[in-house]
Amino acid sequence: MWPRGRPRDDWAPGWLDVAIAFPLTVFAQAELVVIHRSAPLSVVLSLLITGALLWRSRAPVLVALVVVGAFGIQAPLMDPAPQVMANGLAVLVAVYAAFALAGPKAAAPLLLVGVLSFAVFEADQATEPALVGDVVATGAVAAVGGVGWGRRHQIDSQLAAFGAQLRSADSRAEEAVAEERRRIARELHDVVSHAVTVVVLQARGGRSMLTRDPEQTRAALDAIELSGQEALVEMRRLVTLLREPMPDTAPQPRMSDLGALVAEAAASGAHVDVAFHGDVVVLSPGIELTAYRLAQEALTNALSHAPGTPVQIEVGYGPSSLTLSVCNPVGDAVQVEGGGYGLLGMRERVELYGGALEYGHNAGVWTVRGTLPYAAPLAARGVSPVTAPLSLPTP
Repeated sequence: MWPRGRPRDDWAPGWLDVAIAFPLTVFAQAELVVIHRSAPLSVVLSLLITGALLWRSRAPVLVALVVVGAFGIQAPLMDPAPQVMANGLAVLVAVYAAFALAGPKAAAPLLLVGVLSFAVFEADQATEPALVGDVVATGAVAAVGGVGWGRRHQIDSQLAAFGAQLRSADSRAEEAVAEERRRIARELHDVVSHAVTVVVLQARGGRSMLTRDPEQTRAALDAIELSGQEALVEMRRLVTLLREPMPDTAPQPRMSDLGALVAEAAASGAHVDVAFHGDVVVLSPGIELTAYRLAQEALTNALSHAPGTPVQIEVGYGPSSLTLSVCNPVGDAVQVEGGGYGLLGMRERVELYGGALEYGHNAGVWTVRGTLPYAAPLAARGVSPVTAPLSLPTP
């Protein structure tokens, strides 16, 4: 009903409570002493009525109980003189605060106190218009306070629900990124496994030709060195993900499979055009896989969120980086459904290779554009260079 065990500072009156209680106290005392020349008990009760408002916002129900009870005791002491106007205003302020700040349920004891005060001290004045007016005014103020509390409670509930939605969206975004990291780890496992397998096969072949064909042996050693370097690079990327690999026996797609991806989309009725710019560069398996996945995710989004619109895929081989963009017309009010978690995952994948991903709509065209450097800056992603020993994370 009212707070208990609060720190002392929490009970300090607020500035608004002081601004309300101080003038009411001054006016009430002036009226009692100067005009009515009331007895000391009435003066003390009046001080209690108006002074209690100092804690109106700290303990609204307790303050209202004190104010209403003291007013009910003071009322017969003033008879036949009229009631003190400032004290009546204090009652209305206290009742409103109780219903507006604590709610109708918590403020219900006020009804009991009001009925008891009326029955004990003012039953013989039940038909007087002034008393009836006081009761009606108090009830109206209580009703307004209750409505205010209901509106405030509704706003608080809406804010709490909105906060929960934001937390849920953040959680889903984090899970989407984590899922994409797990997927990257599985795919990198296959890339590394392939490179290590090549190393093993070349080593076997080189040993058998060691004395018979030195040139082929040298070529085999060169291939072993290249494959080993690629395996170390990809392994270090995998280690930075801090995910245990889960092997997948399915072959990983490459940029050469982009035509099959477009053909599959065309078979479903989509109109997809692909354009290549620049001289084709031989990419590392990890970058090829990332570029393919980016095209796949962007194409899937285009077909899902803007069905029936033409899609343009452009692949540009630049001097030092690969650029892949996917564009499709959309309305000006387009929204990325599902929170764009697939694109969040793709950003994680692209940044793992030192690239950048940007997406958005402009002039009615939605564009997803990713840039992947041919030589990914490993240090930017916390991956040690290939000359350093590989250290696996401890369980």
